[in-house]
Order: sequence, then C-alpha cells, then structure tokens
Amino acid sequence: DYAQLHSLSERMPLVLPVPNDPEEWVRMALENNLSLRSAAFGVDLARENVRLQKAGHYPILDLQASRVDNDNGANNDVASSQLNLQLTVPLYSGGAVSSRSREAAYNYEASRQSLENQQRNTIRIVRNAYRGQETAISQIRALDQTRVSTRSALEANRAGYEVGTRTIVDVLDAERNVYLAERNYAAARYSYVTNYLTLRQAAGQLSEADMVEINGWLGPPRPTAGDPAAPLIPETAKAGGLKSGDSNAKAAPSAR
Repeated sequence: DYAQLHSLSERMPLVLPVPNDPEEWVRMALENNLSLRSAAFGVDLARENVRLQKAGHYPILDLQASRVDNDNGANNDVASSQLNLQLTVPLYSGGAVSSRSREAAYNYEASRQSLENQQRNTIRIVRNAYRGQETAISQIRALDQTRVSTRSALEANRAGYEVGTRTIVDVLDAERNVYLAERNYAAARYSYVTNYLTLRQAAGQLSEADMVEINGWLGPPRPTAGDPAAPLIPETAKAGGLKSGDSNAKAAPSAR
C-alpha cells in the first residue's frame, strides 16, 4: 500500500562522497565493479579458446605404457612391459580447424569490445552519480529555504485575504507554490539517495551496511493527501458562500 511507505526523515545526513575525488571512484569501479570483473573473465576465456583452437594445427605426441603379468603357476611366471610413442601430424581436416580458429578470434574481439563498452559506461555512471550527489546536496539546502519562504508567503496571503487585500486566487497560487516547493524538495532528497546508491554500486562498494544505514534514514509514513500547512480554502471564504470549483463565485476585492 502506497500510504504505508516510509518516507525519508529530516535526520538524513547530507555528506559528500568519500573519497572526495571522482577519479578515485572511477579507479575503484574499474577494479571492483562486478559486471566489469565478469566481463574481464569472459575476455580471458575467449583468449584461451583462441589458443585452444589454433592448437588443432599442431602435432600431437602421445605416450602409452602398458605392463602384463601372466601367472601360470610353478616357475612359469611371465611379465612383459611395453612403451609406445605415437606422433600424429594433422595434414588437412577440410578447413575445420581454420574455421574454428577464426570463429574463436571473432568471439574474442567481440568480448574485448564489449568489455571496453562496459568500462566506458561504468565510468560515465560513476561520474554522473558523483556529480549528482553533490548537486542534490546543494539543491536540498536551497529548496529547504524555498519551503520556508513559500509557507511564509502563503500565510501572508491568507492574512491578506482575511482583511480583503488579497483574492482567493492569490491564496490558491500561494498554496500551489507550497506544494511545488515540497515536491521539489522531496525529489532532490530522493535524488541524493539514488545517486548515493548508484555511486557505491558502480564502484563495487555497496554493502549490507549501506542498506542498514539508509534504512535508518526512513521515518514513519506521511499522509498523501491534504494541505501541508492548512485547509485549502480559508474558513471565511466558506462562510461567505465561496466554494472552490464554483465558476460563478466572485473573488474578494483586491487592494493591489
């Protein structure tokens, strides 16, 4: 149930990535990223397969040894030993060896290029996540101030509406600005968390301890409906017969 989802609490710390150097994170990613390590193993296997297929052109030397003991009783025991060397020289196999060698070489080149593409993509992800975490911190701090100012503006418009210096449209505009500020603030905070996780995952540093830490940032579920500050329409507007959604309702006179 969406209403039961836990939200990020205000105690969530805002810290820059440590180490505070994007190139150091790139280095850790190239060494520890699990996808890159798996792709590197694939390149090694493809390289060994090329050598294996090329070996089909090489002579094969086999050593065979055998020993036979015949016990006929009395003094008629017979023992024989045999040692054989067998050299096989492949002269022509219909091009099968050459074909398999070329296929193995193509597979090796494909796996090598795939690894390079994954490395470039990982580097891009690491740098973007690093910058994203830095940017999110700045946005969170700026938008927190915006939340304060929009709430103050809302209260001022409500007070002005009570004395007739503001219209209901002014109040609704101020309400909308409060919602926008809250939405942008929440988006910046979740951007911080996602970039934090993405950076550590791409660098191969994500661990269970990180999950436990982020779980500690969560607070109780928040209501998903209703104005964060006060009722949408002031009580005086309701008492005077003004209803939101009444297209024929007249706004209070404006002194602007």
